[in-house]
Amino acid sequence: MTTAALLTLLGLVDASFSGFRAYAGRDARIRKHRATARAALRGLAVGAALLLAPALTAAVLLLTASDRARTFDTLVAGASDTCSHSPSTPPS
Repeated sequence: MTTAALLTLLGLVDASFSGFRAYAGRDARIRKHRATARAALRGLAVGAALLLAPALTAAVLLLTASDRARTFDTLVAGASDTCSHSPSTPPS
């Protein structure tokens, strides 16, 4: 799997969990499967919409670049650097 696909998957899963978490404490009923599923889907939809911005930016950059291979390598290197560092470790 490519780095971009992994980051997208991570973002979508995080958005789905965020939607679930936003709803989880609001209802004291025991059986609330449908409501929590709806909340998770709502979070997933919002997350997918928000992930469109960087995806469209990367697509526009790649489509308008004179050297597409170099631009792609730069985008991949930036994503790899983002994924390889933990928040407590400064980039080298």
